[in-house]
Amino acid sequence: MHPTDYARLDEWTTRITEWINMGLERLYFFVHTPEKALCPELAYYFIQELNKKAGTNIRPPKPLIDRSQQDLFG
Repeated sequence: MHPTDYARLDEWTTRITEWINMGLERLYFFVHTPEKALCPELAYYFIQELNKKAGTNIRPPKPLIDRSQQDLFG
C-alpha cells in the first residue's frame, strides 16, 4: 500500500461524515487499489475510520492475516 491510500481514505471519511450529518442515509462505496489483495485491508481501515468519525457501526471485513507466498515443499 502507498501512504497516500490512507490519506485519500481519510479525506473520504471526513466528507462522508459531513454528508451523514446532513442527512445521508445510504451509501455505496467501492475501495479499489491496483494491488487487489490489499483491498480488504483498505476497506477494513476505511470502515474503522468511518465508524470513529461518523459514529457508525459498520462491521468491517476480516483483514488478511498472511499474504506471504506459501512454501510448496515445506
